Amino acid sequence: MATYNCIDVSEHNGSIDWNEAKADGVEYALIRCGFGKDYESQDDKYFHINIRDALDAGVKVGVYFYSYAQSVDAAASEAAHCLRLIEQYRDKLSLPVFYDVEEANIENYVEDTIPVFTKILKDAGYNVGVYATGYWFTHCLQYVAIDYLWVAYWGNDDGEPHTKPEYCDIWQYTSKGSVDGVGSRCVDCNILYNEDMTALIGGSDSSDEDTDDKDDDTDKNTVKVELDILRNGSRGGQVETIQALLNGFIDANLVIDGIFGSKTEQAVRNYQRSRDLDVDGIVGVQTWTRILK
Repeated sequence: MATYNCIDVSEHNGSIDWNEAKADGVEYALIRCGFGKDYESQDDKYFHINIRDALDAGVKVGVYFYSYAQSVDAAASEAAHCLRLIEQYRDKLSLPVFYDVEEANIENYVEDTIPVFTKILKDAGYNVGVYATGYWFTHCLQYVAIDYLWVAYWGNDDGEPHTKPEYCDIWQYTSKGSVDGVGSRCVDCNILYNEDMTALIGGSDSSDEDTDDKDDDTDKNTVKVELDILRNGSRGGQVETIQALLNGFIDANLVIDGIFGSKTEQAVRNYQRSRDLDVDGIVGVQTWTRILK
């Protein structure tokens, strides 16, 4: 049996034979969905292919998003980008969404950007973790609240696991692993330790469910989030969320302060107009549904 039970892949791995990978011991896969701000050109070109083929092969999947954010607005755009790509697979995911922070030039911003990305994803119902090197977790992220840790700790990086980090939910032990169907000495290999992780807050792993036996009125993989109707004068966390999402979708340049004032109302109207919605400046069911889609 292979040492790894989890791999992480992106378009850089090219075409993957997921049936071969499954037969070689891959139980879980973390698949990159995209990187950077919410532009289609920055979607991972193999994301939809990888996630569908992995699921067809019986591999449990999660996703990760690669960050370049140097501001809270950029982090909000990255969150919107991530949500746009993953929402159609909401009931197919078995693992949290991981925010990949490793670019050297974002090191001084992660204490601000990670909370923004995490909050937006959580408000949409997703569990969120962070991927980083052991050094980053020790020196850059010690003051950041993180629910799930995916730690890159390679040692000699010779394709074999060496010294495990003191604590992690997932340990990426090499970038030079060999996996049937993926490649030789070129695969990020991981050991997933925490099998109790779920993609959705309060959700459960959907992979073993018989969809034909589901109660029509109860979807165990759906999280019900109580969304307020927001208008001029509203305050609170959901106002922060809508401000962050508007910055991501239409470059509204809003201050994320949780106060629904005239600038936020105008940004809502601009968003509604751009999406052919009723333009009333109120974030009701129609606007929430469209912006979280």
